[in-house]
Amino acid sequence: MGRAAAKRLQRFFGQEVVEMGDMLFVLTLVVYKRPHGM
Repeated sequence: MGRAAAKRLQRFFGQEVVEMGDMLFVLTLVVYKRPHGM
């Protein structure tokens, strides 16, 4: 799901997300690891 979300964000925001992809990926992992999740 992480990759799908990243690809979706990348398409929605644009190529600029590529650079922030790492940060977004880490944030997604943190949120996913949380008990609340999404």
